[in-house]
Amino acid sequence: MTVTPEEQFYVPGPVEAKTVGELQAYVVRELEEIAAAMGVSRNVAQTVPQDALPVNPSNGMHAYFNAGVAGPAAGFYGYEAGSWVKL
Repeated sequence: MTVTPEEQFYVPGPVEAKTVGELQAYVVRELEEIAAAMGVSRNVAQTVPQDALPVNPSNGMHAYFNAGVAGPAAGFYGYEAGSWVKL
């Protein structure tokens, strides 16, 4: 589904995932569609474990990091005021 400036709403796409990888890709696509509907221009949620910090994070961004990347423990982190904070 594509969201145009005239259509500021989100309609979920069909779930056709048969593997965990396909389901992860579906979730990422849907989160990007939600972000587009909200007027957010970048990827705000990364659900696949990350091994490196994003280059240009923005306030409100969320990601799941492996241990030692954003903090000592693996888990979900939120970016706020220049820092990654474990949620």
